[in-house]
Amino acid sequence: GDICTGKFVSLSNWLNGRQKSLKDCIILGLVVDSKEISAFLENCKITRYLLIDRQQSLKIEPIHCNFQMDLLEIHSVTSTDWLSIDTILTSDCIQIMLGNFKFDETDLNRFLKEWINGSNQRLKRFRVIVKDLNLEVLTSGIEVEEIPVTVERIFENKECGSKKLKLKGGYDIRNNKGMLATFLKTPNPKYPIGTVQFDMFVWE
Repeated sequence: GDICTGKFVSLSNWLNGRQKSLKDCIILGLVVDSKEISAFLENCKITRYLLIDRQQSLKIEPIHCNFQMDLLEIHSVTSTDWLSIDTILTSDCIQIMLGNFKFDETDLNRFLKEWINGSNQRLKRFRVIVKDLNLEVLTSGIEVEEIPVTVERIFENKECGSKKLKLKGGYDIRNNKGMLATFLKTPNPKYPIGTVQFDMFVWE
């Protein structure tokens, strides 16, 4: 929380002196120094779950680190740009759940193409809240199969939690190993008007 502001590096050094990694980590409150939090995340080697709950709109520089834990969750209601798409592209998580970020169609087009070419190989679910997306730009250069909204499929992955999710329609893509994924963009009433929830699900 706020008490750790400016002390992330010393905290990570203290933790490293006692254990090689952290299973779970929750960071709440103000995050005002991106270099501090980047160093903390790089040093601590979080293996299972990281939650960053940063609700304030204070502008900070983008953080630079490789997220390597199983489950990554970042809450952000106000649209922010302190997490770049490049950080996501170099991550290796099973599930990435993001709040309201300033990714656009070009960013998410890169994300899809990189996944097709082999990045984020462990990924099973990805979610981010963004401004409404132009589908033509989003899918440029990608072989996509549109699934009618009348088609319902159930997504279930124990690594992402036991909850079954009903998917209606969406767009199917395959990566270079033949793995099937579906992405969708849908309104989310919890977030501002004009934004959509972009989801991608990777099937077993």
